[in-house]
Amino acid sequence: AEAWHLKGLFLALRRRVTEAEDSFKRAIEFDPLCLVIQTHTALVPYFAGELGDAEWRVEAALALESHFAEAHWVLGYIHERQERYREAIESLQTAVRFGGEHPTILADIAFLHACLGDFECAREIVARLETGSPRPHPAASSLARVYLRLGERETSNAWLEEGFEARDVMLPWACVDPRYESMWMLPALSGLRQRILGTAAR
Repeated sequence: AEAWHLKGLFLALRRRVTEAEDSFKRAIEFDPLCLVIQTHTALVPYFAGELGDAEWRVEAALALESHFAEAHWVLGYIHERQERYREAIESLQTAVRFGGEHPTILADIAFLHACLGDFECAREIVARLETGSPRPHPAASSLARVYLRLGERETSNAWLEEGFEARDVMLPWACVDPRYESMWMLPALSGLRQRILGTAAR
C-alpha cells in the first residue's frame, strides 16, 4: 500500500492525474483504513486545481477520524489556495493541537498572518522558529516563503539555500505547489524546478 501511495504522490506532484488516481486506488485496495492514504488522495485534485474536490476528499477523511492532524493540515493548504485565510489558520491550528508543533505548520501559520496584514504576529512566529530548531533548519523552505511575503527577497533566497543544505523534503513540493508560486523565480529555486519539472517548469 505504501509503495502505491508514494507513487500516487509523485504522480500527483507531476499533475499526471489519471495515473495518480489509479495508484491511490491500488493503495486503498491494499489498506482501506489508512487515514494518511485517504487524506492524500485529496492531493491529486489539489495539484490539478480542483479545490472543491480536494476539500471534499479531506472532509471524507475527517469523517473517519476528526482528530487526524494530517487531514487538518491539508485542509489548511486548500483553504489558503481558496484565499480563505482565517479558515486556513484555524485548520492549521487544529493540526497543531492534534499533532504537535511541526515547524512547517507553524511557518505556514506565520505566512497566513502575513497574508492578513498581521506582520507582527508573523514575525513573532518566525523568530520563535528560528531559535527553536537545529541548523540547517528543517522548515527552511517554508520560512523562505514567509520572508518573501514580508518583502525580504534576499533573506528568502538565503533560507531556500539553507533548505538545500538541510535536504528539506518540502523543496520538491515547493517547486509545484501554487502556494509557492511567488518563489519560483528566486535563484535558489528556479534551477531546481527546471531539473524536476523540465519543460513543465515554464
